[in-house]
Amino acid sequence: MMYHAESFAKDGFETTIVGYKGTTPTPSLLTAPGIRFQYLSTPPKLPGKIFVLLAPIKVAVQLLSLLYALIVVGRPPEFILVQNPPSIPTLVVVQLASWLRGSKLIIDWHNLGYSILALKLGKEHFLLFLRIPPFLPPLSSDFAPAIHPPSSTIRTAVTSGHVPLLGADIFSSSSSPVASFRPDRPALVISSTSWTEDEDFGILINALKKYEMEAKRRATANQGTALPKLLMVVTGKGPLRDSYMQRVLELENSENWQWVRCRSMWVEAADYPLLLGASDLGVSLHSSSSALDLPMKVVDMFGCGLPVCALDFECLDELVRDGENGLVFTSADQLANQLLELLSGFPAEATKLDQLRSHFDAPEGRRNSPSSRHQWLSWEENWNAVIKPLL
Repeated sequence: MMYHAESFAKDGFETTIVGYKGTTPTPSLLTAPGIRFQYLSTPPKLPGKIFVLLAPIKVAVQLLSLLYALIVVGRPPEFILVQNPPSIPTLVVVQLASWLRGSKLIIDWHNLGYSILALKLGKEHFLLFLRIPPFLPPLSSDFAPAIHPPSSTIRTAVTSGHVPLLGADIFSSSSSPVASFRPDRPALVISSTSWTEDEDFGILINALKKYEMEAKRRATANQGTALPKLLMVVTGKGPLRDSYMQRVLELENSENWQWVRCRSMWVEAADYPLLLGASDLGVSLHSSSSALDLPMKVVDMFGCGLPVCALDFECLDELVRDGENGLVFTSADQLANQLLELLSGFPAEATKLDQLRSHFDAPEGRRNSPSSRHQWLSWEENWNAVIKPLL
């Protein structure tokens, strides 16, 4: 949403960002003219076992805080842009605010609220009979909001119902005044996650375990193309982080890993694109609770010229083209094989990895040629094509 707010400001709108305090915004957003921040009261965190019992309290806090921000404070906005999820009570409140204040409502559909709730409560829970459309007027009515879905699949569903932190010495040589990559440097592979149930980090752990075993075998037997050491960096924060990282550390120690290290870190918005740009390969474990949304982490990686290995689901081919800008996997074994294929001979002879990366180095005309069913556009180009006509 930070990019959305910045684009509104660039188009001459006085823009207010309503949200919770937390991550430091991007530097460009902090310095952009015409932008101000309005923070909401932080709702209480609810333990999983009593989530259903206490959820009404959390919803009430969110509802009152959001109502005050959208209806009481400031001048009536011309547009209200909201990201979904979260759906409850957000969509109800913004619809009410847009009606009371005469604002036009734009919904950026990242996923479906009930599918996210199903991860917490289970797919058969009685509360899941409440889907998103009943909370909104019919999309064909006079109050129909503008819809901005991330994929054509979810569009159909909705309308139908900075690397210094890593230690530069292991990557570059400081023996000369000009920094240069070491010929024996490790491969830097990155993934980003919110550490929630819709991403099975166990797939990555098992793939890294298989990579470690194969790297040891090749080194011991002196057979096959050499493999580099692999530094796996996982960015993000969330509820499952500690348990997964503890599992990784136990494997590294109990099995005496010598070729793989996996570490988790939090990266500020200003440093994140630098880390992506310095990485050799990205991994996406996003499975989509609804199988309708696209992983924004892959968009970030592509924007920095980084090819990805991505977990397959129904509409992923709208973003990742297997064998062209990345590889698609369905299991830990397949991901492990892709890591072995892409990193064999790294960094001097990583032919397949270089081929994927060359897609982003190609002239724009060739990347977006008529023969391709997809086009890769910048954020500004997409904004001007999709959102600006609505303003």
